[in-house]
Amino acid sequence: MILGLLLNKNIPQQKPNEVVYTKDWDSGQLSYEEGAREKSTVYSPERSEYEFLKSDHMYLSKKSNKRYPVQFWMEIVAYRLGSICGVTVPPAFVSIDKDDVCRALSEWFYTEKNTGDHFESYITGYLLLKEFDEKLDKKYGTRHCLPLLIKYLEFWGDNGSIRPVMIESFFRCFVFDALIANTDRHHENWGMIFRKKGDQYSGGISPAFDNGTSLGHNYVEEKLDALLENKDWLNKYVSDGYHHLRKEPEGDNYKHTELIEHLISVYPYLIEVLQELLSFDMECVGIMLKELTEFEVPVKFTKERARFTYAIIEAKREALQKVLNDVCEE
Repeated sequence: MILGLLLNKNIPQQKPNEVVYTKDWDSGQLSYEEGAREKSTVYSPERSEYEFLKSDHMYLSKKSNKRYPVQFWMEIVAYRLGSICGVTVPPAFVSIDKDDVCRALSEWFYTEKNTGDHFESYITGYLLLKEFDEKLDKKYGTRHCLPLLIKYLEFWGDNGSIRPVMIESFFRCFVFDALIANTDRHHENWGMIFRKKGDQYSGGISPAFDNGTSLGHNYVEEKLDALLENKDWLNKYVSDGYHHLRKEPEGDNYKHTELIEHLISVYPYLIEVLQELLSFDMECVGIMLKELTEFEVPVKFTKERARFTYAIIEAKREALQKVLNDVCEE
């Protein structure tokens, strides 16, 4: 498989003829509706059918929004793009449930367990930030802002100074969101994982999960070619993209490029991180997207969708590259 030569060989890789059928998988405790996007947890068999699956492991099985049948594909694209550009994203695979409905099957990225000498726990961004802003609300997150995040990072820093590794972890996620045009990184779509192993304690930001609200998922197939022929549309789509994170409580959201430009101006060492993240080859992206068109499932990733997705990623990358060039020229 050509794609395997282009990606990190250590990552789980699903081939087009390895669609996962979860009809006989055990169900987990989590099952809920979020708008029209039903999510549930399932457990893989003790002996997994494919090498890319973990045995007896929890996965999140997520439907598309009923209005946007291709939305589940965005999770798979995001995982594979993260592998190409160097951002940690939970492995996500093409699956079909007991009702023959296509779903994204995402590997659960932490375990809630305490075995005495080993403990692992996940805390959402909302709960972490709530400690620093009692007015922070869960539903709308209008106070989910950069100053609040900085306050949290300073608290866990060294003498009020943010640890570079911490701001870099968030920065990588923000750059990735900009690349995939993700507008939904709210304070429950990121969090921290805390671990204890023996006498050693560690913690870090979660992988970039829940990437379905991205990459033009809400545009129907019939309009894709016309949109791509309209350069004004693509330019507007790229320039209007915004993060969930705001500039201040109740304030305006940062546009994708605005946040990146701000952070590299405040923390110049992030310039090298941005250079690294943008150094991937678009040819790899093209090959990756082409392979997804080869999956034979009820809701296909069409050639038109592949072309459309490629154009978005390329345009967002060029916009970020311009930010980098402008800062380096100053």
